Amino acid sequence: FALHPLHVESVAWVAERKDVLSTFFFLFTLLTYGRWERKRKSEIRNPKSEGNPNTEIRRAGDDGRERTTDHGPRTTDHGLRTADSLPRITHHASHSTLYALSLLFFALGLMSKPMVVTVPFVLLLLDYWPLQRFRLDTQRSTLKEFLHLVIEKIPFLALSAASCFITVIAQDKGGALASLEGESAVSLEERLVNTPISYAWYLVKMIWPPDMAVIYPFVREWPPMRVLLSIGLLLALTGLVLWQGRRRPYLLTGWLWHLGTLVPVIGLVKVGAQSIADRYMYIPSIGLFIIVAWGVAELTAGWTRRALPLAVAAAAVLATCAMVTGRQLLYWMDTESLFRHTLAVTRNNYLACNNLGFYLAQQGQREAAKSYYRSAIEIAPNYVGARNNLGATLVQEKKYEEAITTLQDALQVNPKAADAESNLGAALYCLGKTAEAIEHLTNAIQINPDYALAHYNLGNALLQQDKLAEAAAEFRLTVKLNPRYAEAHNNLALALAKQNKLDEAVAEFRRALAVQPGLAPAHYGLGEVMVDQGKLDEAAAQFSEVTRLQPGHELSWLQLGITRAKQGKPAEAAEAFSALLRIKPDAADAHCHLAAVLAAQHKTGDAVLHYRKALQMAPNLADALNNLAWILAANPDGQVRNGREAVDLAERACKLTAYKEPLFIGTLAAAYAEAGRFTDATAAAEKAEALAEKANQPDLAAKNRELLKLYRAGQPVRDTP
Repeated sequence: FALHPLHVESVAWVAERKDVLSTFFFLFTLLTYGRWERKRKSEIRNPKSEGNPNTEIRRAGDDGRERTTDHGPRTTDHGLRTADSLPRITHHASHSTLYALSLLFFALGLMSKPMVVTVPFVLLLLDYWPLQRFRLDTQRSTLKEFLHLVIEKIPFLALSAASCFITVIAQDKGGALASLEGESAVSLEERLVNTPISYAWYLVKMIWPPDMAVIYPFVREWPPMRVLLSIGLLLALTGLVLWQGRRRPYLLTGWLWHLGTLVPVIGLVKVGAQSIADRYMYIPSIGLFIIVAWGVAELTAGWTRRALPLAVAAAAVLATCAMVTGRQLLYWMDTESLFRHTLAVTRNNYLACNNLGFYLAQQGQREAAKSYYRSAIEIAPNYVGARNNLGATLVQEKKYEEAITTLQDALQVNPKAADAESNLGAALYCLGKTAEAIEHLTNAIQINPDYALAHYNLGNALLQQDKLAEAAAEFRLTVKLNPRYAEAHNNLALALAKQNKLDEAVAEFRRALAVQPGLAPAHYGLGEVMVDQGKLDEAAAQFSEVTRLQPGHELSWLQLGITRAKQGKPAEAAEAFSALLRIKPDAADAHCHLAAVLAAQHKTGDAVLHYRKALQMAPNLADALNNLAWILAANPDGQVRNGREAVDLAERACKLTAYKEPLFIGTLAAAYAEAGRFTDATAAAEKAEALAEKANQPDLAAKNRELLKLYRAGQPVRDTP
């Protein structure tokens, strides 16, 4: 059992730990049931207490009431109770406890994996042999005994029935339960034909297990001769077992154990796309091992010296199993090896093609992935999974039109494919068709209300339409379904920040970072909110973290420089802007901001140089036009000033802002003054003052009033060095 290669899947595959765990509780169920039966027989044979003759016995008196009989001394010379006369646990209590434990272990087994629903049937087999609680005949007394045994199993049967009901509901809801109707349905005839084939396959694999695979696709059409041979093999073996069952009861128990425990997975109620699976033999194989173990013992019973040859034979069998198991384990070392091996030993395995494609897509090998997806579609045109994955890969490659066609084909095959609806919505969103995207994402959610990714994508689409409250609601549903969805927390924070719910936004950004500490967008978004809240130190820390995580993140360098400038740290601001320009030399904003920092440090020549570079790259950058115009109009160095150019730059800045920006009009006034046009300078300054007052900018209005005095006196502006 431990070394047979058919059991590799149950042990090596971490998702099948439930197989091992359920079998653990299954075996404990049988163990405690066997002990319960021995205890029950012991009570029948000897209703009195066993062991110490001084133990108190309860007996019935003539009046039917229990009396106490004293069989010996109860105290020592010191009046203390002796150890032999201490109260003992009664057989009745122990008997009930063992039955309850058996039921408890069965419940734990069912919670681990519903495969153990056949436990009541196995217990009845054990009642036949080795417990010998009934015989195989049609006498009335025997039937009565059997009916009593069935009634005795009612608690176990109730748990089995409840587990079957819950499992069917869950598998149907998850889409794993195959129906009898529809394009991808498996008919009752196909299931019935597959049943003897599967039983025969398991028998052959127990004896000769080459070509084991993680997935065996369901075969819809078997050669008639193979079906007939399988049925003949099963009938012959069953007939042999029934013929020899009374003389060799282990045959009947072992064979029916094997047949019965396979019933939940033999395909009559079909779950998943596979027809058979190695892991399904984990418990059923025990029945065949029972036949082998007791059969070999009986066949060699007459040997005078059987220990050595049996030991050698057993060692050879176990060594062979160990070698095959060791080789099979190597295929489970990684996903690629597992599915490449599966494709090598099976035919038309569209499931393995799809899974290998999915793995390769995750590794960035998209061309190879698409090839396997297309192979899966060619083998099984109605398999939606491969079409959906192919569409998702095309979306990742930004081949949106092709992706849309592929995903629409998937929905033609299965209109209820939530994954395909969601991916189609994502492709449409990427093409800017937001309204259509929302329609398909909504469809995906209607099919599967608990589809977190669809809620997330719908939230993004609504955010694109500035439907902030709706977007936030979708992101909240996403994180409710998946609290560890860091990107959803981040985007919820963005939606909240846009609604000016800054404290809530900060909380969501922090939740995103708690889930994924290195999530750069969350650090960046948190930094922006901190700027809005005036918490410049923390904002700078967040932007710095983004530049550490992603040194090429241009916006973070820009925001870090702006924040440092607001903090009054021009050197650090200049360093951040310079870092951005090393990444992107044509970043006009960075040149403009760096020039402003250099001007504040009275590095006028360098400032003018960077303003001119900014304007070379972005001629209509209003801030650069205005700031350079001010330097050329008001700098105390006559070699720097240029009134005519200052007027040209300032007028361009004012035109770009429709003469509605008081700061720019004030600069234009200074330029006019430097060019000797004091009447124009006075008019511009008066207009700048009025606009500043109207815009509630009292400091700017006051500054223009002061400058008006100079212009009316025929004097230009000069910055203080």
